[in-house]
Amino acid sequence: MRVCCAIIAASLLLLVTSRTLHATELQRLIPSSSELTGFAITHDAEYYTKENLWDYMNGGAPGYLAYGFEKMVTLQVKSLKNHSEIVVDLYDMGNHLNAFGIYAVERIPGGRDLAIGVDSFQYDTTLCFWQDKYYVKLMSYDMQPETAQSLSRLATLITQKMPKKGAPPHLFSIFPPEGRVKKSERYIKSDVLGQAYFTDGYSVDYDSTTDHHKIFLINSKGLEEARQNFHTYRDFIKTIGQITGEDIKLGEQAFAGTHTFYGRVLFARTGAYIIGVVRFNQQSSAEDTINIMISMLK
Repeated sequence: MRVCCAIIAASLLLLVTSRTLHATELQRLIPSSSELTGFAITHDAEYYTKENLWDYMNGGAPGYLAYGFEKMVTLQVKSLKNHSEIVVDLYDMGNHLNAFGIYAVERIPGGRDLAIGVDSFQYDTTLCFWQDKYYVKLMSYDMQPETAQSLSRLATLITQKMPKKGAPPHLFSIFPPEGRVKKSERYIKSDVLGQAYFTDGYSVDYDSTTDHHKIFLINSKGLEEARQNFHTYRDFIKTIGQITGEDIKLGEQAFAGTHTFYGRVLFARTGAYIIGVVRFNQQSSAEDTINIMISMLK
């Protein structure tokens, strides 16, 4: 009995210690009362980890966990000017790729760009931004005109407590600039193209007067994995569409085909990278695009 009680006590101590560490790390990101000029905290901060995120967002938890969620803190703040209540959620996503990834998933088309963090948007009374390994969401149900200004001022205060801004994931610089759809960049941590073996993927949408397509870049863990996954995906295309060409001089391996959802597809592998263009009209243009990206990777 004493051994059992000791084990339970040790487990509880470990849990409390873990939560305390999580709270300490995130607590430094919360502006103090003296720093919250024009605001007041109306609800004490609550902390969540991987183990209990479901208690906070229930159905939304899987999406965050898929992007490497580590921990979060949520609190409520009131504007002393117009008395609007604002919910502040600060997510530690583990690294900048995951932070950008979940931010891009939740980015609302038509949102107004702001100069906050690495990237940010505001839509009605919701403001989201990412910076370093953090994703931050501020929300209010108060539709007063002053509320948008309150969100922006509060977000700026929070960014000042964070590490340096950083930059967008560098592999997006490999994608051609011509025809690029603004704010269409996505980081796909897992199940790229709906395939469990494809991870660490990047995609960008393109639109022009003659073509509308999407480009994927998959960063494999090594050369052998890239080779195997390339063959596996080529075989998969055969089951849902057809291979229309394999004698294509692109990178080290390449094939063209059709996909029931993506239409015409062209994929090539160079080293540990796999590049794909889907939904294109002209294969020659798709080949040129991949050649440009291969040269950029070199």
